[in-house]
Amino acid sequence: MYADLHIHTRFSDGSSTPEDIVDIAARNGTKVIAICDHDTVAGLPRAAISAKKNGISLIEGIEFSTTTDGIPIHILGYNCDRKAPKFRNFLTELNEDRTATTKRIFDKLVKTGKLKYSWEDVLRHNKDAGYIYSVHVFYAMMADGFYTNNSEWNEFHYSMFAPGCPAYESTQAANARAAIEVVNSCKGLSVLAHPILMQRDDKLDELVSWGLQGIEVYYPSCRAADICRYLEFAEKKSLVVTGGTDFHGDFTKWDVTVGSVGLTKGQVMSLNI
Repeated sequence: MYADLHIHTRFSDGSSTPEDIVDIAARNGTKVIAICDHDTVAGLPRAAISAKKNGISLIEGIEFSTTTDGIPIHILGYNCDRKAPKFRNFLTELNEDRTATTKRIFDKLVKTGKLKYSWEDVLRHNKDAGYIYSVHVFYAMMADGFYTNNSEWNEFHYSMFAPGCPAYESTQAANARAAIEVVNSCKGLSVLAHPILMQRDDKLDELVSWGLQGIEVYYPSCRAADICRYLEFAEKKSLVVTGGTDFHGDFTKWDVTVGSVGLTKGQVMSLNI
């Protein structure tokens, strides 16, 4: 596809560097990419430098991981003014909560003997991270020889840090309404990420009433019927339509690469972002 507007790097929970992402896009003929790391924009400066060198257009993005009424709802923000105090303060609050939540899970795992590692070593190996998530624990332990490669990530995460695990806790810092308001007030485009994963179409009208501006229609797990349903909703509510792979490098859930799913040139040009 001409544009892939949902990609993650090692700055959140992907396995690829920003430079890796740009290289893959260039090889695949994808002309426009959006880096949308979870709750951080730390990877954007490096992505911008690499994209410029390779003739790739970069749209700055972020994916806010929020919870509303116990439902995980992810809000994509495109081209936000990331220097705006409201944006920076919201991000700081999210990052502090995510790190604190990870540490609580980590401490319970250590206490029960599920993990034999120190939080100090996690921090030592992740000095440049905006927050600490399970993937940062994994990378630290891999650096110290507990794991050998990225293929072991799924077993690590889903056996200890994922919903349903005994030690699991969800982050509580933000809800979808707050994320939408922050994106909109910081001159960005607010888009509901992967509604197909949320599986709560009954929530869509409420999100629109909070100021949601777009919906991610094109997504690896969306079937033709799903695409038609979300396109119809977008037209009815005058929402912009986006799409992307949700690429996480080695940790990607689907058999996709950068540009496998996304938008045509005409579609991305109509977004005016």
